[in-house]
Amino acid sequence: MALQSLAPTTVGETDGHFWLDSDTGILYIYYNGSWISISDVAGDTRVVSRTRYDTDDISHRTLETIVGSVIVSIAASDGTTWIPQTSGANTAYLEDGVTLLNTQFPEIQAGVNLNTTAGFVFSGTATRALYADLAERYEADAAYGYGTVVKIGGVKEVTQTDMEYCPDVFGVVSDKPAFAMNSGAGTQDTHPYIALSGRIPIKVIGKVSKGERLVSSGTPGHAMSAGAVAGIDWQYVIGRALEDKINEASGIIEAVVGTK
Repeated sequence: MALQSLAPTTVGETDGHFWLDSDTGILYIYYNGSWISISDVAGDTRVVSRTRYDTDDISHRTLETIVGSVIVSIAASDGTTWIPQTSGANTAYLEDGVTLLNTQFPEIQAGVNLNTTAGFVFSGTATRALYADLAERYEADAAYGYGTVVKIGGVKEVTQTDMEYCPDVFGVVSDKPAFAMNSGAGTQDTHPYIALSGRIPIKVIGKVSKGERLVSSGTPGHAMSAGAVAGIDWQYVIGRALEDKINEASGIIEAVVGTK
């Protein structure tokens, strides 16, 4: 799909190509030798290209789908997550020009962001994910980096583990979950995604052999090998290592969590 102010004139345009007018936000489709408008910028259902600003007043280009005057989705290509501006000259609003955009899009990530506050969900017969873990946002008592092992407890919902064989171990902080649940709860600093199942990088202290079970260690936020402990209680197990680690220092390995 082309995004520009003038109609594409490239020789060889074929039926089914799209062009979004970056000045008006009108979407066109190429059919039978000409560009045909398939959205009305003045109507309540359309696709609009916009410039939005984050809380640091940095601009971001978005492609927004509006149905019945409600922003259903926002597509962005930014490399990092950003939060729509809530005050100042470039405050981001919904279609009514009054309600703040962040009330329905607390943060914008690369890809297609659905308006989950309004109850919109993806509906289809199959999905495919680039990453491999199932994660959900939980409120944390501090900002934790990906791979950090956490437990239920502390002054918020979760905190990093700090003892060997912690019976309250819960999951691992995920950076790029394949399936992200409760996405509107907060940001990665306040409500990190906690991987509950699947393949994920995990912080580990000490040597580990592929296939060994992992438990919490005395190093905060780190796992360790359960070794050859006989009859270990399942409640201590975070998951299993998918690769070897041959040194005693802190490091990150691939593991599958949620499996005993």
